[in-house]
Amino acid sequence: MKKKIFTILFIFCTFLLLFGCSGNTKFMGKTENWEVKIIQRGNLEQLQYEIKYLGNEQSITDFGYQFESKTLHLSGNDPNSNPTPFMYNSNVRLIGQKKIEEPVQITIRWNGKQETGDLKVY
Repeated sequence: MKKKIFTILFIFCTFLLLFGCSGNTKFMGKTENWEVKIIQRGNLEQLQYEIKYLGNEQSITDFGYQFESKTLHLSGNDPNSNPTPFMYNSNVRLIGQKKIEEPVQITIRWNGKQETGDLKVY
């Protein structure tokens, strides 16, 4: 009887560890010309994001972005000229990253313009 209870308890704890720590946090938002998605993996240090241009310009030049929240400060740029449709994807590992807290503010710069928006959990 003890062995059966121990086995059930062991299986329960294994599932708790496997699924309790593996949840991803997803953020999404739009500005007038951009759609942004961020996925923070269960280990918190893996961050995947996609920035997609929705506007109607022929090319994107001097592209830059910045994510800001209490626990996330990330930026990047691409100075090249890119034809549209334009999508910027990245998958990075941020050592020591904590769980991202809302709100996440995104600032995007391109072609001498700038837009700011908020990302929400979805």
